[in-house]
Parts: sequence; structure tokens; C-alpha cells
Amino acid sequence: MAMSERARAVQERLLAAAEPATWKTPDDLARRAMEAVGGEELPGRSMVSTGTLHLAGRGVEGSAARMAAVGEVMTTFQRLVTAVGAAQEGYRNLRGSFPAPVLARTHLRLAASPYVGSVVLDFMPEITPAQELRPDGDIQLIDEPRTQRTDEAVSEVIGLLDAARALPADADEGPLLNEISDLGPRAAAALREFSKMLSVGDFETDVTWREPGKPTRRAILPASDAGRLSALIASRELDHGEAEVVGVLHTISDKTALAIETDLGTWEYVRGSKLPADALKNAVWGSRVRVIADAVEVRKPGGEVSVKYTAKSIQRLDEV
Repeated sequence: MAMSERARAVQERLLAAAEPATWKTPDDLARRAMEAVGGEELPGRSMVSTGTLHLAGRGVEGSAARMAAVGEVMTTFQRLVTAVGAAQEGYRNLRGSFPAPVLARTHLRLAASPYVGSVVLDFMPEITPAQELRPDGDIQLIDEPRTQRTDEAVSEVIGLLDAARALPADADEGPLLNEISDLGPRAAAALREFSKMLSVGDFETDVTWREPGKPTRRAILPASDAGRLSALIASRELDHGEAEVVGVLHTISDKTALAIETDLGTWEYVRGSKLPADALKNAVWGSRVRVIADAVEVRKPGGEVSVKYTAKSIQRLDEV
């Protein structure tokens, strides 16, 4: 898999970050030596990347934390990695499911262990380097792909979290907000929810990623900065996008949601409370309409994710 232009841009930004990836701890040096002994520089990458989500702060007592809080952090982190990886491959639309190959390349597998004073969640890609980089079993001797999609996605997530720690309290614009916007509303919503869960759980978070043959990437984000990041994404509406809903209108009201049966046979419910006063005057039950709506991804109790639509305009198609 050749490195994409977006991946190159991410790599350049990370290398220019205030806290660049380095070989600086005894564990880093031990890993480097092990990879050298294992021949990781030879053709045909075999070693698997590993990461660590280290939770500390007031949300942790000893090496224990509320299971519900840790579960929310794990769930939203997985969603964030998948959303960023999908955005890197061009999937930024709020509606619909991500393609199965994208999900397969960004799923993480967990192996947890406690440290005194913290909770440590070790994770790795679910798909092996051989499965992703050499699906046909052949090893390229020239321009051999060595970076998995998860490597690129987690690296970008770490870059976002690292930049959030240095974000001014009154930030209106800047490289971080531009990058979040470029990733699209789905990734922005995932980042909003992940940082919100860190803040709600009162966790200081240390995220580490170890890609074979490359220096360790790391970001530390206090709970206060995580809360500020979540609030900033919401206030700037970086998690909002525009969607078109076309189908048959079944309810007509500016007080309750418009129920629209789409051409695919699904039902979408669109709030009409922000439409102009006369927008619904020509809408009748059973007419085909096109609604342009503001869309934002929301999580319901229990973790279910849905998209909330608020109509900005409505057009009756059988009058066109």
C-alpha cells in the first residue's frame, strides 16, 4: 500500500510537532533492539504495531476506575480511529456505514493490564501486516508497503490530541481546527465524544503508538484540555455537515419532526423547527420532497449512534 498524499501530509505535520516522535525511553530502545534482531528492516514486514491508552488522574483510584467510564473511553477511541482512518481514505459523509474493508483495517484488539495509580489499555490492529499489506502472499522487493491504515489513523489521532494540549482557550482558528474540519464531521463528532468521555471520566490520558521500525508517537492530554477540545468542536460546529433527504412526506409540522420515507425504503426524521414560517405552506401529505438539512452525529444512552437532521430548506418535487 503506497503512502497516500494525506498520509504524507500527516507525517510532515507530526514531524514538525512541538513534541516529535522520538526514541527516548528505555522501552523505546529495547523495542528498537528487538526489531533489529527480528529483522524488521528486511522485506516483508511481520511485526505488529502496538499502542497504549494510559488513564490516570482523579478518575482513577489505585489501579481501578469505573467500568462504565473506561468502556466509554474505549468505545469512543475505536470510533475515532475508524472515523479518522475512513477520512484518510476519502469517506467523510455522515450518512451510511463505512465500507467493510475500512472497518477491517481500523479495528483494534484489546489486552488490558493494571499499573499502580493508573489503568493501562494495550491495543493493536486486528488485522495483521501480512493480511493487509500482502493479501496475495507476494513480497515486493521495491517500494514495499510497510505502513498499515491503523498506523496512519492512530498517528493522526495522537497528533490531534497533542495539538489540543497547546490550544489557546480563546482559539477561533488555527492548524488544529483546520485539520479537524478537513477530516469531516464524522471524525470531528468522534473526536468530540472521545474527548468528552475523557473529561467526564476525569482522566488524564497518555496515548502511545509503536510502529515497528519507527520512533514511538505519544500524546498526553489532561482532562481539562479534553473537555475544552470537546466544547470547542461543538461550539464551532465542526461536527456538523449538510445532507440531502429525498422521499415521500408523511408528517407536516414545524413543531415535530418531518417523517420522510426515502426512495431506498428507509425512514428519516427531520426537525422542521428552524424552517422559515412559510416553508411548509405547499407541502402536503404524500408529496415527494427534497430537504436540505444540517446533520450531526449523536450518541444515545447505551452507545447507539444516530444522525440528527434539522431542515434548512424544503422543496416539493412534484411541482418542479
